[in-house]
Amino acid sequence: MSTAASSTRNDYEGDGSTASYAITFPYAQGEQLEVTTLLAGFETSLALTSGYTLAQTFTANQMASGGTLTLVAGVLATGTSLHIRRKMDILQPISPTSHGSFSTLAAVAALDKGVRIAQQQQEEIGRSLHLPMSEAGTANLTELPADRASKYLAFDADKNLVAADDLPIATLNTVSVPNGSAAMLASVDSTDYKAISWDVYLVHTDGRRYQSRIDAHLNTAGTDADYSERGTDDVGDWTGTITADLDSGNIRLLVEGTELNWTGYAVRNFMRA
Repeated sequence: MSTAASSTRNDYEGDGSTASYAITFPYAQGEQLEVTTLLAGFETSLALTSGYTLAQTFTANQMASGGTLTLVAGVLATGTSLHIRRKMDILQPISPTSHGSFSTLAAVAALDKGVRIAQQQQEEIGRSLHLPMSEAGTANLTELPADRASKYLAFDADKNLVAADDLPIATLNTVSVPNGSAAMLASVDSTDYKAISWDVYLVHTDGRRYQSRIDAHLNTAGTDADYSERGTDDVGDWTGTITADLDSGNIRLLVEGTELNWTGYAVRNFMRA
């Protein structure tokens, strides 16, 4: 058979009432389907038989043009997404002999598999970071794992990837937070985002600095939020408070001075959901 379909995956959003989902791309008998669910940022892999069952009809050359996947656990809950993709072993199992018979069916199956492998890899490439077409060359990260641990992925002045220790001071915004006062550093609309993680970098008037991660999660009613902080003081003692709150439909990131003025800050959003 030919491989006319270019898609290698199907993606669905749960509605709380559907347990069976169509597979619209071809796959061969014995090939592995990769099936995952995603809920609140956490991905779970499902296995054939224990996680899902398949209904499909195979042709004479052991190909299925599609099929139906049914979740063993039942309906897919609202807020959970289902992702199905073809994932093949990148092998060529056919080994014809020079004086043996020639099977057109086997030859076509081998050609089809080559195309399906290319489609599979193209789908994976499509989920990766790319340089624009106008930029020649490569963007390789040369640091060894031990040298890039606990660092930021950044670009240097030559536009090359590097593992950076800190957020560059040049990117800091200015802020003045006197003792006992508070200032808002960032805000997101809680109707669009139910959870957010901020990475915060603060600088004191005397050069001391502080880095912290703030996680904010709305409750199911959307009227209150839970917050947690993870941070390390790079220089000196921590003399302020970083917090978050829910105000007028916005999740806000705040900083409060307790001893010294804050003079600069940078904020990065790590996750929104």
